[in-house]
Amino acid sequence: MSVSFVHLKCHTEYSIVDSLVRIDALMASCQAAHMPAMAITDYGNLFGLVKFYRKALKAGIKPIIGADVTLVDDGEQSLVTLLVQNQQGYQHLTELLSQGYTEGQTPEGQPTITWSWFFPY
Repeated sequence: MSVSFVHLKCHTEYSIVDSLVRIDALMASCQAAHMPAMAITDYGNLFGLVKFYRKALKAGIKPIIGADVTLVDDGEQSLVTLLVQNQQGYQHLTELLSQGYTEGQTPEGQPTITWSWFFPY
């Protein structure tokens, strides 16, 4: 039985000021390493989603969609990685990200989410 490795947390050039990884180069590296799947979890956005999804499928790699978000609970902040399992999860993630920008921005403009926003899901 062969063992496969899958990255479940990777930032791309769409994590502004955080990563220089280009999606084309990332897919080439994953393909060379025979990775069956790959997740991108850019910070607070899904800007690279379409490009990543198309390139991953073309490379024979299962694309896993996600995002890193800042979770605020009782004044404490934590970085949390959210991964999507299906269409409903994708819809929930887009709603949480939007809410983070419209209702949860810090004075510095960083989007945040709270635990209470998860309860409708």
